[in-house]
Amino acid sequence: MTAYAKVTSEGEIVTQQEGIEIAADRLNVVDPDDNCTWIAIDGFKDHATTWWNGTSWQTRELATLPFCAWKDGQWQQASEHVAMSKAAVQKSLRAYREKELWRSDWTQMPDSPLNSTQKAEWATYRQQLRDLPATEGDRTDLAGITYPQAPDAANTSDPDLGL
Repeated sequence: MTAYAKVTSEGEIVTQQEGIEIAADRLNVVDPDDNCTWIAIDGFKDHATTWWNGTSWQTRELATLPFCAWKDGQWQQASEHVAMSKAAVQKSLRAYREKELWRSDWTQMPDSPLNSTQKAEWATYRQQLRDLPATEGDRTDLAGITYPQAPDAANTSDPDLGL
């Protein structure tokens, strides 16, 4: 039984059907109503990793950016989605920062078991955490972010907090 895929002008698979017949004069022709084309296929395609380049099926990597679309042979974000992605990244970074600041509060207390050098190292780390959302402000995804590294926690952790 023949299967069919309906693809956009960018090669994105809109739908795949089996058990229907598409008239020969509608195959491989752009439909002016929806700007899509029906193509006969030999089996169902993975819409996330397969796209039609106009003459053959091509394989692509999965999208790594949130809110992106396949355009001109690559994953791209529309400008309105870039703002949404940046906001989502900022929210995630602020949540991470708050958690890590809370976990390291004990290092700055007057009765902390740390010496002045260790306290200064932790103070620097905590400032890096506070600066994190600003230093990564243009990011649209979390891939490749370099998070501040805490000082040697093995020698300075608070046993009561399990850090």
